[in-house]
Amino acid sequence: MLINHNHNRSIVDSASKLLSSFVQGLQMSSPRNRHAAAILLLVCSIMSSKEALAVQGLSWTDFNRTEYQCRTFCEPVHGCANPPCGWVCPPPVCGQWRIPLPDGDLINVTFQPNAVSSDIIEFELQSAPDITWWKGLRVYDGVGSDWQIENQDGQAWSPYDSQHGIISLWAHQASTGHLVFSKAKFFGWHTDMYVLYDLATQMLPGTRVIFRWVQD
Repeated sequence: MLINHNHNRSIVDSASKLLSSFVQGLQMSSPRNRHAAAILLLVCSIMSSKEALAVQGLSWTDFNRTEYQCRTFCEPVHGCANPPCGWVCPPPVCGQWRIPLPDGDLINVTFQPNAVSSDIIEFELQSAPDITWWKGLRVYDGVGSDWQIENQDGQAWSPYDSQHGIISLWAHQASTGHLVFSKAKFFGWHTDMYVLYDLATQMLPGTRVIFRWVQD
């Protein structure tokens, strides 16, 4: 089952058109209403641009890509009358650094073989302690059903477990299913960001995979 992004976009476009018509009426009235109209136009623009962004396709290797870089980590100097008094920049640290995903995210992936029954595969979503905005992982079985794991403010839940962000598929559905990673963007709008196919190349029967969002 594929996500019908064109359908989502048409809904947003229709809403934007209705808002735009309303805005045009406001612009012809008082200065206060014209100010409100400007705000509504900004909202329309954000809604349309958000849905225009294509969901990025990922491969398993994208989660761990690295490149050689030299990075400098500077810290402010305190202790003077008007801090900060400047910056202290130690020598750069050179080495292999992870390449973020297209929207700047880093997601750690951990495989746990033989962690669950041999007739299923399991997916878990976690977030690092400093990642507080909403995150989602939607699991598609490829034959018409899907379930979403959600995570926010250190708490995770799913349709079958209100305390843990875990979803299972039958092991044979690894060849037909796919995953969609989402996160809160403008005004907290839940936005699909990445899609991952080829589950069967890594998800052997009995495997649990943990996705841990560590940078957004």
